[in-house]
Amino acid sequence: MSDTPERELASAIVHDAAHRYIESRRARLDDFVDRHFTFSGALALHRRALGWDLLRAPANLFLAGPALALKLMAWAARRGRMDPTALWLARRRLLLETDVAREIEWLVATELFEIPYRRRNRVFRLQLFLRPEFPGRQAPPNIPSAQLDRLHSRAHNEVSAMVGGF
Repeated sequence: MSDTPERELASAIVHDAAHRYIESRRARLDDFVDRHFTFSGALALHRRALGWDLLRAPANLFLAGPALALKLMAWAARRGRMDPTALWLARRRLLLETDVAREIEWLVATELFEIPYRRRNRVFRLQLFLRPEFPGRQAPPNIPSAQLDRLHSRAHNEVSAMVGGF
């Protein structure tokens, strides 16, 4: 089998796996929202707001206007074809990151998306794509085993790279 059909098959496997992965995440969404964003879930989540978040949240209210102005300047610079300036402006972060925001980011990455994730001293290493129940592991029966191993490895690497970029 030449490289082009192999590449097309690998691409089809990745596309199918990505589609099934997105559908499986969509199926988990209601439970995730119920667990973390109902009254009791939000109360548990906002326990993290005690501490420095009590100062960060009001500071963010005052910084919201300048942060919006910065984004608008970046947009104007991009429209004016001043790309380095637009990029520099777009990368500025005026708002302070809160512990609640960090926890929500952690929960979305680890519970909803189930992707490998590192945040300060916390690490989540679930290898979703290596699970036997992960959709897309079944292949057409006419593909030789050695070629299937190469294709699966290539598809796994492509999906991991896409997820890692997320």
